[in-house]
Formats: sequence, structure tokens, C-alpha cells
Amino acid sequence: MSERKLRSEVTVVLCVIYLLGCNGENYVTKDMAHLPDPPEVEIIGQTTNTITINITAPPLQTITKYQVRYCKFSYFIKGSSSSTIYTTPSNIVPGSAYRFYVASFVDGVKSANETNVTAYSVPSSPLNVKISGCTSSSINLTVTPGTGSYDGFKVTYFNTRDHENIAQMTYITTDISIAALDPGSEYNVSVITIANDLQSTESVYADHLAVTHKRSRSAIEETTPVNEALLDTSTSIGNVDIQDDMCKISGYIRKPDHWVIEGSTVRILAIFSIHVECIATPQPSAEIQWYFGEFDVTKKNLSRIHIQSNYSQVEIPWSYLIFDPVSISDDRPLRACYLKTCFNTSAIHIHRLPEVRINPVVLSVEDGGKVTLTCTITRYEDENDIEFIWTFNGFTNESTLSGVPVTTNETSVLQLVDLTLHNSGNYVCSVMVYNIKDTISLTSTSTIYVLSKDVKTCPNITDERGLEWPLTPVGTQLTLPCPNTFTGNVTRDCMQDGLWGKVNYINCVRTQINNALEQVIGIKDGLIHADEIHNVLQSIAEVTSATNETRLTSGDLSKTSLVLSELVDVIDDSQTSPNLTKNFVDIVDNMLSPVNRDTWIDVTKQSTSTDVSDIMDTVEKLGNIVGKNLSVASPIVVERSNIVVEIKRIQDNDIHSNLNTSTNDSYFQNQIALNLGSGTTGDVTYTAVLYSTIGKILPNNTNVLTGYPSEVLGLSIVHGYSSSRHLPSNISLTFDIEKLRSENNLTGNVNIKCVFWNFNKAAGPIGWSDIGCSWSSQRNACLCNHLTNFAVLMSPIQISNEIDIARLRIITLAGCSLSILSTAITMVVYALLWRYIKNDRSVLVLNMCVAVTAGYALFLGGLDRTDDNVLCTVVAALLHFFFLAIFCLMLADGIQLLRRTTVVMNVKSILKWLLLIGWGLPAIIVGITIGIKHDGGYHSKTYCWLTLTDGVLYSFVGPVLVIILVNVAVMILVLKALLTSQFIMTKSQKQKVVSAVRSVCVLLPVLGITWFFGILSINDDLIVFQYLFAATNSLQGFFIFLFHCVLSVPVRRAIEQKYRKSVSKSYQSQGTLTTRSSRNSTDNIIDESRQRGKKTSSPQPSQHTTKFLHLNQQYTINSPL
Repeated sequence: MSERKLRSEVTVVLCVIYLLGCNGENYVTKDMAHLPDPPEVEIIGQTTNTITINITAPPLQTITKYQVRYCKFSYFIKGSSSSTIYTTPSNIVPGSAYRFYVASFVDGVKSANETNVTAYSVPSSPLNVKISGCTSSSINLTVTPGTGSYDGFKVTYFNTRDHENIAQMTYITTDISIAALDPGSEYNVSVITIANDLQSTESVYADHLAVTHKRSRSAIEETTPVNEALLDTSTSIGNVDIQDDMCKISGYIRKPDHWVIEGSTVRILAIFSIHVECIATPQPSAEIQWYFGEFDVTKKNLSRIHIQSNYSQVEIPWSYLIFDPVSISDDRPLRACYLKTCFNTSAIHIHRLPEVRINPVVLSVEDGGKVTLTCTITRYEDENDIEFIWTFNGFTNESTLSGVPVTTNETSVLQLVDLTLHNSGNYVCSVMVYNIKDTISLTSTSTIYVLSKDVKTCPNITDERGLEWPLTPVGTQLTLPCPNTFTGNVTRDCMQDGLWGKVNYINCVRTQINNALEQVIGIKDGLIHADEIHNVLQSIAEVTSATNETRLTSGDLSKTSLVLSELVDVIDDSQTSPNLTKNFVDIVDNMLSPVNRDTWIDVTKQSTSTDVSDIMDTVEKLGNIVGKNLSVASPIVVERSNIVVEIKRIQDNDIHSNLNTSTNDSYFQNQIALNLGSGTTGDVTYTAVLYSTIGKILPNNTNVLTGYPSEVLGLSIVHGYSSSRHLPSNISLTFDIEKLRSENNLTGNVNIKCVFWNFNKAAGPIGWSDIGCSWSSQRNACLCNHLTNFAVLMSPIQISNEIDIARLRIITLAGCSLSILSTAITMVVYALLWRYIKNDRSVLVLNMCVAVTAGYALFLGGLDRTDDNVLCTVVAALLHFFFLAIFCLMLADGIQLLRRTTVVMNVKSILKWLLLIGWGLPAIIVGITIGIKHDGGYHSKTYCWLTLTDGVLYSFVGPVLVIILVNVAVMILVLKALLTSQFIMTKSQKQKVVSAVRSVCVLLPVLGITWFFGILSINDDLIVFQYLFAATNSLQGFFIFLFHCVLSVPVRRAIEQKYRKSVSKSYQSQGTLTTRSSRNSTDNIIDESRQRGKKTSSPQPSQHTTKFLHLNQQYTINSPL
């Protein structure tokens, strides 16, 4: 018996003695008939440092906990009614034996007996195997054992000339001698450790090939020569001199003799043996060369393939070719060469990585419901080497799963029943894929929400790409697999308000685009011919084409941008044909299509590494490569809808480029002009680019430079002028300013800022910068002193004086507050006097008060709520509605006023039609506007009010201007009727003027005509109109109170009537009530002119006329007019 074996058995005896000494611990005891039974224990797993046991509860008993003891350790673990798996901490000695004692506990009561079982840990592998000596027929080894105990070592060896005859021997000592070997041969030797009939998991190879000594010269001549089919020698090989033809180089390539799994790490070993006596002057420059198929990968810096070589022993150089990870496309023959001697091996047998899918991915069920989860593995070639493992929230115990999985060859089904809130969580299906050496774990997760009745959720909806988002509790981020033909996952937040957030598709990429990226990386690594560049471009062009039915995702755009960037790096001079440039520009044109604008904005928000500005950098690099071999006679100009690229070589110093897209119908030409002066050779190649849509997509990360961006012009010089030098003159850039105005509905004076896109973080924030650029109003162009990509930012003139801004805020706040108070008082007064003043116009006044109160209150309380997009949109829509309602009710009031002034007879009421105009027309306008802008862009970024972008504000301004014009006409007609009435005609000229001015002052604010001040206040130079606009319109409610309540004759008459009635109920008025009051409103003037006109025109009325005048007089008394 070896010393290590004896030490192992002594360890077991000591552990048993220690455990027997521990039996004196105090536990709760009961009658033996009521004690729990001990469990069943089975050893199910061993490693070098851990042992795993399966503890099964006694039949028909639910165990609270188990006590597991071994050696000096004791642990308590949670029990169950079924089985429990327990793995020891990493405190096990390798290669040792342990006695385990397991007891059951139920509510603190321990079982009378314990179940004991012996387990063995796996021995550790040797630390080192060294060749200590060789003879002509034997090899001596020295083995350095690993940690822990061991019984011996198993040695495996074979002659490198004969791979089939593999021999194994077992030794109990660390000094090993292998005898009966062939003289002059090379042997591959490996060693594993043995303990308790268990072997170490990994074998350790000797530090180099073991070479037995040769026999005498005559004996060599009689032996069979080495395999000539594998050898190639010459008298002078590389930098090594060979003495004679008898000197041979032998060796071999060792690759896995079994299949490997895609995604694992594979190591291929090549060993060469060169007899030392054959080498006269070895040179260190000789190295082992690896060929992957037909490609030499020795000195290339590859992304997945690495080489690790060793030349410390001149006679035995070796090299590893490492695939990390191995791809399904790596199934190519391999060749290793050293000093012109090569060995070949067949391709690696690679199994495609399986795909695991679970269904459903997410599901919400009610408390007490049930769910069936199905886990399926596809694309797998050998179902006998897989294992399904289910876990719930990280626990593998089956008792936590609320069900038992049923597994077939490629499918595992888990049925969950009687679910409670505690069963909510992640159910993970893990598939263990095994081969002889490697194990890969693949997982798929299903999230189950068990909902109570009062839980708040986001609804079940289907997005625009057909993905169904199930019922989900609020505050949850949901992850779903991408649709078919895509790879990756999509995420979406269920917000606290029960609404779904925006879908994040940044990790969702078409398979075709991913394959194109792999091809580009293969071309970059030199593993794929550069001729494939055209196929890659064609593949990407098909995916990004506008004819593609499925719109590009943010992940598609981001990954395609990366593909183009990588592709530019591998294009060399031989591939720079005009067709390649056109195909490249076609892809960029597709990516910059307006239909992808919102998706690019998503890329900016969702990606930390990519945005649309990368396109400009890539196009510039393409121009630099293509322009190197361009001749003067063959410029390249590619015009597309969204981009124009001009790569040109000139023989003078003047760069002048006119650029226009293929779809632009205007005669305007965007221009780039630059004179390089005498600092050039007269042979200059440049790249000029026009981006028609990218300006609206670029993310502006600075708050200083804002405005509507123009088209972007870019210029770079390929050669003929150093980019590091300062320009001898400014570059002139002409943009279509009028087009920019019309597209963004900008009228009047505007700010124009010349900017460039800054890529350099050291020079400032990434984004627009105006350093070195200025706007020339004389030349109507931008002037810059450097090269890059340029644009102009246009914005309407804003109030720049902070004092004026503060004053206008105060005026608006005070005026709106006063208006709200005034309209509230007006509504109270009208409610109290309603029986005396009830008529059509009073109804219109009350409706106007409601609209003004609601609109101004919302204006004060919600205008700045831009932090919540949904709330801000609601506020903007309500403000849009109520402000339109105010004007529409003013229009209705104007129509009613015109009818009262021009129509003598009392005609039928049209109140319902006037109210329909007042409330129905605004609802229609707001509904149409929101319907058009349902995808965003309804309100501005700074206030919860309509944005100027895309003309949204004109859905308010347009109707308002129409109403103002109509009310101007109404005012003119009313004034004409008043000034031509017989009541006014009898007055002096001065009295006529006073009456006219007084009427205008009343009608202007009441009919909303003061909004003309807003039109006149668009310029800083006319700041007085901004003050007039703020004052008159914020006091709209006060004017309603003043002219419809305080100065209204009918209201004052109604107050007198109510007062008299309250003083003396028995008093009955006789005759016509007359009052003396100053007539300060247009209503009063209308009443007076009617009554006096009728009296003077009919001094002796007939019976019919007397009746008419009586009715008219009664109407006048009871009407606000």
C-alpha cells in the first residue's frame, strides 16, 4: 500500500472518529414513533474540491431541514417533500475519501438515525511532467503531483509514426521509466492521476516530445526510413543548413479526434522534430507557418485565430493554432510548415451551435391559474448528448418549480398549476450540450407574472412590426426575442402610468446584416478573398433598399454603419472601381432615406457607440481611398436622392463644386469653393459631398447652437494639400437658404449660424460648432477656415433682452390671473341675474368665460411641464382646444352682434349653430392635428405648446387669422350701422368721433382683434408690440368682465330690478321702467339708436306699429344689447 493511499484511509478514519464524537449534541427528542425517518442519500457528482449528493425525503414526509456532516464540517440545508441537491463548499481535498452523515429534521425534531455514505473526490492533475532522460529503448519521466492524495499515475504514450498503437501503463511512483521502445523514435507522452479508482479530469503532456537515441550508423541504414510521404528535405532549407540527405524533419499535427461545438475553444498542435546533429548553424528567424485552407495566417492579427509558438528547444519546435471561438465556417483543411517541411490534416468536424427556445417567453396569469412551458432545442445533430435543466429564480430544486418537467429527445415540457403570487419570476430552461471534452450551456428564459386582481398593468398590444406585448405589471422592462429573420432581443418598458414605452430595437439585427459583418471580418483577417467585397455590398444594398417590405430597425442601421466602416478599412487600390463607389453610395442613400429618420433618432438614444455622424466619417474615408488612383479624365460623381458624392482630380488650385440631389427640382445649386493658392503642386484630388437629409437626423449635443439645420456640405482633400496646414483662404459654402425657410415655415427676420460637425472630443463637445466659421450676408454664404462637414442653423428671432423677458412674464402672469378672476366673477353675476338677462348672447358670454378660465388656468399651470412627454402632449392639446374655442366663440359673438345691429325684426335664434362653431370647430381641428402628428412632434421641446416644426403651429394660427379677419369685417359693419343710425346722425361731429373711438376700444379686445399685435411682435426692433400683445391678450377675461358685466346696461338694469324686488315684493311697477345711466358700451349705443330711431320715424304709429314697438322695447330691456 502506497503512502498516499494510507494517508487517504487515515483521513476517513479520523473523520469518522470526529463525527462519532459529535453525536453528543442536544436536539429535541420525542417518542420514537413520532420521530422523522432518515433520508435516502446518493452520491451524484464529484470534482477535485466538491462533492454533490442527492437527498430524498422519506416517503409521505415533509422535511423541514437536513443536517449534513462530514469530517469536521456540519451544515444545515432547507428540506422539502421530494429531493434536495446539496453541493459541499470548496473545502474537499482532491483524491480523498469522505464519510457523509445526513439526518432529517421536522420542526426542530431530529431523526433517530442518520444515513451515511462514502464519497471520493476527484484527484487533481499532475502539475508537471518532465522528460528526465532517454536511452535507445526507454524514456524516464519525473511527475510533479498536484494537490491532495493519489494512488498512482496512468501514462499514455505512442510513437509519432504510428498514431494507431497507443499504449498505457500504471505507475505508483513519481519517477517513471517506460521501456521496450523503438530506437531513434519520437514519443508523445501524457500522464493522468489516479485515486480511489477515479482519474483526474485532464491529462498533462510531457514538456516536449521524448526522443529515443539512435543505434549505430550501420543499424540506421538497416532500419525502415521514416514516412517519406510526409517529409520534404533538401540540402539547404531556409536559414538552416542540413548536412546530408539522411537528415530528416519529422512531426505531426494533432487536432481533436472528435467533433467540437461551434463557439467553443479549439487548439490544434503542430510539433516538428529536427535532429540536432543535422543542424550546422540554426537561425532564430525560422518559424512554423500555419495555413488555414489556402490562406497563410502566421503573421496576421486575426480576431478569432491566434498562434502560440515555442522555439526554446531547437530540435523540437512546436506551435498551437487556437480558434477562440471556433466558427461553423472554420471547417477547412489545415497545414503547418517548418523549414519547407509541411504536414496536413483534414478539417475540424464542427457541430452547429444549437438554438434553445422557450414558449411562451412572457405570460401573465391570474392567481390560481396554470401555465405550460415548452423548451425546444433545434439545429442539433446528436440528441443523445444533451440534458435539460429547469431552474426558477436561480433554484434547481424541483420543489420550487410547482411542477415536474417531462423531457423527450429535443423537448422538455414544464406544466405549472395552481400558481400563486410566490410563483412569479423567471423560469430558465438550460440545455447542457456535451461532447468528449467540452460542455456548453445554452439557456432560454420565460417570465411568468401571477397577478392579483388589483394590480395595475400595461395592456396586451401588438406593435408596428407584429410583435405582441402581453399584459405586464407596471414598472417592468420586458424582453422578447426578435421577429423571424432577425437575431437578438427587443426590450420595452411598461411605465408607471400603465402605458407602454418605446420599443428598443438596438439589439435586433437582420441575420443577413450579421452575416455580412462576419464576411467583412473574414476579409479583414485575410480568410476570405477580397473579391467578396462586391457580394457583401450587394447583400447590404438588398436589405436597406426602399423596396424592402420591413422597415429597418435601429439595430439594422447601427450594424450596417459598422459594416460600412469595417469595409472601408479592407478596400485597397485594386477594388476602387466606379461600380464599387456607386454601390457603396447606394447603401448610404438607402440608410439616409427620410423613412429612417425616426429610427436614426432611436439609434442616437439607444446606442452608446453609433450615430448617424459615423456615416460622414465613413464616406470621407471612402473618398480618400478611391481618390488615390483617380485620373483627371475620369471623375466619379454619384447623384442620389439623399446624397451626392463627387470625387475629382484637378490640375489647378481652384476647387469649385456644384452639388444637387437627383430629386431636387429647383435650379439652385449648393456650392463649395476654395482657392488653395500657391501652396499646392497643382495636382489636387478632393471629395465633395452633399447630404440632403442628414442635418435633420444628426444629434445636437450642445445647447448653445440651436436652430433648423440645412443640408450638409462636406469637403476633404485626398492629396495635393496637407490637411494639417491652415487654408490659405476661407472655404465658401452656399446653401439654399430660401428652401430652409420654406421647409420650416420661417418668416420675417431669422438668425443664421454657420457651423461644422465636430468629431474631436478634445476640441469640444461632439456636435455642431461654429469655431472658425461665420456667415457673410454680402456673399450670402458661409466662410470657414478649415475643412470638414458644414451646415447652417436657422432660427427665428427671439427676445434677447432678459429684462424684457422678465417684464413680459410678469405682465402675462398678472394679466392671466386677473382674467381668471374676472371671468369667474362674470359667471357668478350672470348666474345670480340669469332670469333677468337670459338670452342668446348671455349664453355665448358664459361659454366664452368657461373657455377663457380653463385655457388661462391651464396656461399658467401646465405650460412648463415638459419633463413628462405624455402630460405635456395632453396640456398642449387642451391649450390648443381652449384657445381655439375662445376665438371661435368670439366669432360666434361677432355674428350675433352683427345680426343684432343690422336686422330690425326679431328673427329665429341660431344659438345652437353658434355653439357648434364655438366648440365643435376647435375639436375637429385639434383632432386632425393630433391624428397627423400621433407619432410625436406635436409640442415644442421648451414649452407644452404647438411646435413650429412641420407647420403644427399653423393649425392654430391659420384659424385664428381667419377669425380675426372675419371679426374685422364684423367690426366695420357694426360701426357703419351705428354711425349711420338716426341716433348718431343727430349728434355733433365731435360726438360722432367720440362714439366711434369708444366703440372701437370696446370691439377690439372683445372680438380678439388685438392678436394682430402678436403678428407685429416677431422682431426685436418692434418690442413695443410684444408688450401690447402680452397686455391686451392676457387681459382678455378682464375685458369680458368690464364690457359684459360692469358697463353692460342690461346687467345694471337686472341688478336694479332684483334690488327693487327684494326691497318691496308688493310693489308693482307701472308703465315703462326708465333709468338714467351713462351709456359707455356699444350695446347701449345700439339700444339708444334703435329706440330713438323708431320714435322719430313713427310719430303717429298705427295699431300694428305700436304693437311692434312695444315688443321691440321689451326685447331691448331684457337683452344685454
